Order: sequence, then structure tokens, then C-alpha cells
Amino acid sequence: MKRNWDTVRSMLLAVEELEPTKTLSLSDYESDKKYEASYHAKLFYEAGLVNGIFSQTLGNGPVHFTLRELTWEGHEFLDSIRNKNLWEKVKL
Repeated sequence: MKRNWDTVRSMLLAVEELEPTKTLSLSDYESDKKYEASYHAKLFYEAGLVNGIFSQTLGNGPVHFTLRELTWEGHEFLDSIRNKNLWEKVKL
């Protein structure tokens, strides 16, 4: 699967907006977006951008995830892509 920069940005913004007792999880996504969300959440975790939980179920389904918060590195990265106008230029 390819990395989708719009998905990266939208998911990290969603995690940043979470209230302290809330999470972002696989169940928050429509069925046609679950694999993409799962893939990107795992990338965020591997890169140290988020704190969360991942549990692989048997079969070929998407990895279940629960994201709680951004790490320091996650905040730094999100700050670098936050500006919408700059973001559109970067994507080109």
C-alpha cells in the first residue's frame, strides 16, 4: 500500500484534536477506508509519532488500532505540515 499524504495529515490532525479520554480507532473509519487507516496508524506508531495500541487479528483484515495521543515527535511533524497552503505546495 502506498503512503497517502492527505491521510497522514488528516489522521494526525484528528489525533491532536482528541480530548484526554478519547481515542481514534479503526471503528472510526468507513469499511472502504479501514485498511488505509490501519496501515497509516501503524506507520505513525513505527515512526514514534503517536502513542497507541495495535492488535493483529487472525485473517487478512486490517490491524485494529487505538491511538491516544501524539508524541513530541508527532507534534513537531504535524506542526511542519499544519499550514494548508504550505501543505498543498509540499504535496506537489
